[in-house]
Amino acid sequence: MCGWRFYSCLITLILIIFSPEISVAQAHPTDSLKIAISDTSHVQILKLKDGSEVIGRTIEIGEDDILFQSNLGTNRVRKSDIAQITTIPRESAKPGGYWFPNPNVTRLYFAPTGRMLKKGQGYFSDYYLFFPGLTGAFSDRVSVGAGFSLFPGVGLEKQLYYLTPEIGLYQSERLNFAVGGIYAAAPGWDIDGDDIPTFGAVYGIGSCGPPDAFLTGGLAFAFAEDDFEGRPAVLIGGQGRLSRNIAFVSENWKFPGADFVLTSYGLRFFGSRMSFDLGFFNTMGGEDGIGFPGLPWVDFVYNFK
Repeated sequence: MCGWRFYSCLITLILIIFSPEISVAQAHPTDSLKIAISDTSHVQILKLKDGSEVIGRTIEIGEDDILFQSNLGTNRVRKSDIAQITTIPRESAKPGGYWFPNPNVTRLYFAPTGRMLKKGQGYFSDYYLFFPGLTGAFSDRVSVGAGFSLFPGVGLEKQLYYLTPEIGLYQSERLNFAVGGIYAAAPGWDIDGDDIPTFGAVYGIGSCGPPDAFLTGGLAFAFAEDDFEGRPAVLIGGQGRLSRNIAFVSENWKFPGADFVLTSYGLRFFGSRMSFDLGFFNTMGGEDGIGFPGLPWVDFVYNFK
C-alpha cells in the first residue's frame, strides 16, 4: 500500500510538471496584454484564441491588427484574435518550441552551484520527504536557506536544523563564483551520552557555462564546533539540459582521507517553476562499493518567482 501511494504521488507530480497549461501560464511573459515590436535578439510566441501558437516577431502594429513574421511567412493577425504574446530570448526558441529558463541552475542535488538567485526569488525544497527547506534571495548577491528534519516519531526538540547562507562574488552569463556555508545543529541528540556538536562546512564554488549546460567545481572545509578540517572536500559536477523538460545532473565528491569518490548521476524533470530529481549515489574505488545502480536520491523543488 505504501509503495502504491508513493508511485501515485510520483505520477501526479510528473503530470503537473509537464502540464502545458502550467508551463504557458508561468512562461514569464514580458506583458501578455501589451503588443510591442521586438528587436532581433528576441522572438515572440503568438498564442491565438483558437489555441494555436506561432513563434516569430511583430514587425508592424496597426490599429486593429499586427504584421507578424514567422517561418510560415508574414501575415496580418487581428488583435481581437490574439490571446497572448510572450517575448523570449532568441536562443530559447528551439525546433520543438519554447524552452523556458531552467528553474534550478543554483543547485545540483545537494550541493549549490556558483549561480545565485535574483533578488526576490526563492524556492521550497524537500529532500527524501524528511528534509524540507526554504531559500530566498535578499539581493542578486546574497541568499539564505533554512530547513529542518521531519523524522517520524521524533519531537521537534530532537530534529535536525540547518542554515545555508551564500554570497555571490562574481556573476555573469557563463562564469559564476560564490562562497557560503552550511551550519547544522541537532539539539537533544547524543552519542554514548555526549551531545552532538554543531557542525557544517564552509565552501567556495564556481560554475562555468550557460544555464543549460555548465560544469561546477568547488572546495568545502568541514567543521564541528571550533574544530576545522584542514583538508578540503573536492566537488566536481554539472548539469546538461537534454530537452525542454529534462536535464542530466551529476554531483561527485572526494572527501579528505577517503579511499573512494562519491559519485552520482540522474535526471531532473522540470516545468517552468517545479522540478523533480531522480538520481543515484554510488562510490568509485575503495574496498566496498555500494553496487549498481546505487542509492536512490529523490527531491522536489518549487520556485516562487
